[in-house]
Amino acid sequence: MKAKVHSFDKSMPDTVDEGLLRKKFKRLHQISVLLNLIILADGIALIVISQRF
Repeated sequence: MKAKVHSFDKSMPDTVDEGLLRKKFKRLHQISVLLNLIILADGIALIVISQRF
């Protein structure tokens, strides 16, 4: 997705397609960040649980 957007510089004018691609990329990036945070929290929880037993 990122490769399809020519520039992420906000000062450059967007075409309609590029604006939609930016929105799609932003949404996919948000999902990726959320999943990474869940995996990080799960890993920390496993470490804490394993040290108690």
